[in-house]
Amino acid sequence: MSRLVVNAYAKINLGLSILGRRDDGFHELESIAVGLDWYDRLTAAPLPGGIEFRCSAAGLAGPENLAWRAAALIQNRFHVGRGIRLELEKRLDVGAGLGGGSSDAAAALLLCNALWGLELSRSELAALGAELGSDVPLFFHLPHVWMAGRGDRVRPVSLAWRGWVVLVRTGVTVSTAAAYRRWRREDACKDTARRLNMILNTADAGSLEQSTFNDLQKAVFRVAPRIGQLRRRLRDVGIERPLRVTGAGSVMVLLEDSESAAVVTAARVLETGLVPDVSVVRVLDTETLDVTEE
Repeated sequence: MSRLVVNAYAKINLGLSILGRRDDGFHELESIAVGLDWYDRLTAAPLPGGIEFRCSAAGLAGPENLAWRAAALIQNRFHVGRGIRLELEKRLDVGAGLGGGSSDAAAALLLCNALWGLELSRSELAALGAELGSDVPLFFHLPHVWMAGRGDRVRPVSLAWRGWVVLVRTGVTVSTAAAYRRWRREDACKDTARRLNMILNTADAGSLEQSTFNDLQKAVFRVAPRIGQLRRRLRDVGIERPLRVTGAGSVMVLLEDSESAAVVTAARVLETGLVPDVSVVRVLDTETLDVTEE
């Protein structure tokens, strides 16, 4: 059999509202997330039994990796006697708020489903993904997603804006759990329902950027003060746009309507010499997470 391949796409949160802590230890949230045309690459090949997992990034190839755990979950749940070899080409920054680990898990579930002929629906795969992590289900509903609950209640939505994103990559790794622990109720933005509605219905990047918000941003700055310091220094040297981190991560985001404008903005940020890297990526506008053969 040919190897099967899935691109595990990144996401950013355009709006993230934290409503409070739940009895189960998670946080109640509401968010709008969009997929980006930037991805890890996961391939699968059949084995007689067991799970083999390889990863291009040092330190991420163990059984604690979400992609490995996803394969083990679906294999055990459905008593699959056959095995799988997974190879992960890691491109997305770890701890950046881009959802790379969760996207890898969703991709692994999809590959196992295809390789083992389980014929599970995307809704069934998303429910399995929720057992692995709160962000996993959203990757079955890209390109544009509304999330609620602890992130596991997901539905696709239509976003008016189609554009490009400048990812300001700080080189810092942020623990999602640590960021949520440092969240305070007074961090919550006001009038979030109106702002979420504006995010859905605003078609130009400049206006959209003014509506974006992230209730976890202050918590991220508490966990990793260097990110907040970088943000202030960028503003001091003329990058006066509303730079915001995505999710509970370290990447800060700027929005543009065209690739050319995004390239100019990225160059301005990089020329400051304050951040190690900047990436320009397109917002996805079609359904993704498809299995292909190679």
